[in-house]
Order: sequence, then C-alpha cells, then structure tokens
Amino acid sequence: MESCFENQYIHDKAFFNEFYAYFFYKRPLLIVFNIFFLFVFICRIIAFFAFHVPVEEYSIFYIMPVLVWTVTAIRFFRSRNYVLKQEMELNDGKPYEVCISMTNEGFDLQRTGNESVNHIDFSKIKKVIKTKSLYILLTGAKLGIVFKKDSFIKGTEVEFLQFLREKGLKC
Repeated sequence: MESCFENQYIHDKAFFNEFYAYFFYKRPLLIVFNIFFLFVFICRIIAFFAFHVPVEEYSIFYIMPVLVWTVTAIRFFRSRNYVLKQEMELNDGKPYEVCISMTNEGFDLQRTGNESVNHIDFSKIKKVIKTKSLYILLTGAKLGIVFKKDSFIKGTEVEFLQFLREKGLKC
C-alpha cells in the first residue's frame, strides 16, 4: 500500500519535554486548576501583607499550591527521564529514530533497531492534539501516534491536516 505521508524524527530530550509538558501542564483542565491555585496563592500573599492575616490561620492555602506544583514538576521530570533512559538503554545508548508511514487505512510505525512494524487502523483514532511542534493522535486506549510538524519526508503539514479533516477528525 502506497503511503500518503511519512514522518521521521528522533526521540530526544526535546521531543519528550514537549510531549510530557502537554500531559502534565497544558491540558485544559490542568490549566484551570493551576490558574485557580495561583489565584488562591496570590490572594493569600496579599492578605498576609495587606491585612496582616497570620499564616497559621490559612496555612493550607499557602502550602497546597506549592505542593501541587512541586509534585507535578517531580512527576514530569521523573516520567520524562524514565522513558528517555529506558529507550536509550534499549537502543545501545542512542535515541530511537521513529518512522511513521500513513496510508488511507492507518499508520505503520517503525523504530530503529526494531524490524517489526506496528499497524494502527485509522478508525481507532479518537482525538488530535496540537502542540508547538507536534501532532499527537490518540486512540481510544490512549495510545499516542506522534507526528513532528517539521519532520515530514513525504507530504506537508498542510496536506496532513487536510487529510485528517477529510477523515472526520477535528484538528
């Protein structure tokens, strides 16, 4: 089967930074929670300095936002570093090179060092997420097929988006 689009990129630290940043910081619900925590935190700081409200009275409002942000940052760095280290170990200390071929029926995904090709049917794609330099196509089981915007070796980003729209996906 002839491929419509091909995308080739390397799983390096910058890739994982952007990929995990979306899931740990940039999802809409997380942005709402972070804005709420920031608002509460700033209000408590203002109350402390402007109205001399003792910290002990509402210490949870000082601690909770900082605790949530710290735990989120730790989870982000641990997850990113874990996957990066794991992939480097599996590929003799080199980052994986990923090649994705897209046909009318689905996606064929292949990594360096792995001769097998994983096929994902197009009908399983439920959502398209756009980040600064990635398109993440999620299946119902939350499997992500990632296309880097600047790494198309066959087709263009504009043609890719048009193709996804023709398949009924909102981009």
